[in-house]
Amino acid sequence: MKLVSWVLLSVILLTACGNKESQYTVNFANEKDKLSYVLGAMNAKTISDSKTESFEKLDKKEIINGFNANLAGTPAQECLSTLQRLFGPTYQDFNPSYLKEGSLCMGKLTGYAFFYDIRKLGALDRVKTDCIKETLPF
Repeated sequence: MKLVSWVLLSVILLTACGNKESQYTVNFANEKDKLSYVLGAMNAKTISDSKTESFEKLDKKEIINGFNANLAGTPAQECLSTLQRLFGPTYQDFNPSYLKEGSLCMGKLTGYAFFYDIRKLGALDRVKTDCIKETLPF
């Protein structure tokens, strides 16, 4: 039943764009690739659509590097202090001297959260990290 739900979600997401033309075509070798790509795309869209001022200032390449590096599920507790230095003690300030390191940590924490959610669902064997990595839009 879960597999049917995942496939249905994938089909809905892939066809929900209506008449918009795709910039590129993605070919999937199997359902595992397709599911991985869709989950990665949903996660990436959530991140890129945040449009907060702080997010706009971050180094997108470092976010991607951190996300990709941490899809294996390594907790990134050391990143909490880095993000506090980047955004200030109340997360209301922005210190550009921690931009690169903070952006990397933002990606690491996001990658870990993604991994943790998939593991919690018991679906680690149903996704491929290579397909997830291909979806990051920025």
